[in-house]
Order: sequence, then structure tokens, then C-alpha cells
Amino acid sequence: VKSSSVFCRPSFLQWVAGLIFFIFPGVSYSLRACYRPLHVYFGLGLFILAIGTSLLGITEKLLFSIGSTYSKFAAEGVLANVLGLVLIGFGLTVVYVVTRSEWKRVTSPEEEALSMHFKTLTERDSPDSPQGS
Repeated sequence: VKSSSVFCRPSFLQWVAGLIFFIFPGVSYSLRACYRPLHVYFGLGLFILAIGTSLLGITEKLLFSIGSTYSKFAAEGVLANVLGLVLIGFGLTVVYVVTRSEWKRVTSPEEEALSMHFKTLTERDSPDSPQGS
């Protein structure tokens, strides 16, 4: 039985997790920090799969449209091969940039303070609140 539900696809799950962890202000910084490596790993996996799918589609198009004249360097074949090389170069560049630690964004103290859990902020007395309340 093949599942064709949109809700079972990894890209949808990646999107939902990103929405929950990075948009809702109630999610704590520690949860976001724990999820970040998984987000990068699965995001890179999906990106590599998308590039692979594109390359397979280009190859399939070439095999069906100019299969017999491919070895004669037809213009369509050369263009498709150049596009394939550009896709591979783009993919390698993105994977390189994402995996390098010196390219990662440094979290500012303001972001850490803003991402604190809302419940933690409401249970404590804030420094700006009057002492009697």
C-alpha cells in the first residue's frame, strides 16, 4: 500500500517542524537549538534529493528525445549536460556553505532573550514591574 498523503512526506514534516520551532514565540531557545542540527540534516537531505530528481529528469528527457543523436553532440544534449553540471556545482556549493561552522550565524543576546518561553516570563517578576504587584 503506497501512501500518497501530503502529511506523510518529509518535506511537509520539515515545514511543520520549522513552523513550530522558529515562528511560534513560545518555543524555548533550548528546544530550537536542539532541533537545529536535525533541521539542517533533513533540509540538506531533501535538497540533495531534489537535485538528484532534477538530474534524473534531465537525463530521461535526453534519452527519450535525442537518444540516437546524443553521441553526436547535439545542441540539446550539450545544453542539458551543462545544466546538469551547473546543478551539481550549485548543490555542492550549498552543502559546503551550510556545513561550514564559520558560516553559521551567531545568535545575539537579544534573540536569546526574546525566545525565552512565555510561561517562564509570566511566572517570574519582571525587572520593570512594580514591586507590589
